[in-house]
Amino acid sequence: MAGWLISVISSTGALMIDMLSFFISSALIFSINDNEVLKATGKKLADIVSGFKEGVRFFNSHSIIKVLALIGLLINFGIMPLSVFQTPYVSDYLKMGPEMLSVIKICMVVGMSVGAFIVPKITAIKRSTLTGIAGVIMGITLIMMFVSPQCENIILKIGICIIAMFFIGFGGGILNVIIGGCMMESIPKDMMGRISGFISSMMQFSMPIASFICSALAVHISVVQIFMIFGFITIMVYMVLLMSKKLKVIG
Repeated sequence: MAGWLISVISSTGALMIDMLSFFISSALIFSINDNEVLKATGKKLADIVSGFKEGVRFFNSHSIIKVLALIGLLINFGIMPLSVFQTPYVSDYLKMGPEMLSVIKICMVVGMSVGAFIVPKITAIKRSTLTGIAGVIMGITLIMMFVSPQCENIILKIGICIIAMFFIGFGGGILNVIIGGCMMESIPKDMMGRISGFISSMMQFSMPIASFICSALAVHISVVQIFMIFGFITIMVYMVLLMSKKLKVIG
């Protein structure tokens, strides 16, 4: 949406709309009538530390939680080149304007929605196998991002990019639903906050590391080559997980 707005009303107009949306959000928040009175929990520091240790013990004793954290980490690690280099990729390699940024983001969102929608309907494939397939799909789409700028035909170039963005969202949507479903099945309600927070931390932890690697590689090789490298790494990691049967714990 941002890229489309910039192409239609310029960056100044887009910033004005962005500013206006913040004012509207603030007004809506201030209009909320919240009369809830919070009660003191009476918990001491020792209780908090004890709860944290209990969460760590639960994490260490359940293989499925470790696998879910690893999958979440791999999702963010794999798509980091796209997050970091999306704008230079579109402008320098596809030779397109900001409207193309909107197109590929929309394709990614649509792919995520489709992937999340069809997961419950796929009963013939085990979740472990589906996880591996989704991860490999995301790796292949990163390689497609390398292939797209090599095409001289503009329609083929844009077509490959759009398909790649749809399927990277498709794979991510599948993995997110599987992670959420396994967490609901495997984690007791009283542990859900601690364990889900830890898994989220693992997912966020991979982002600065992957971003640093992308920046370091960009000094020596091109952006599209970085896409290809991350694509092959993603494929190999998920293939190793499948062959080692570590994904079997999720069903």
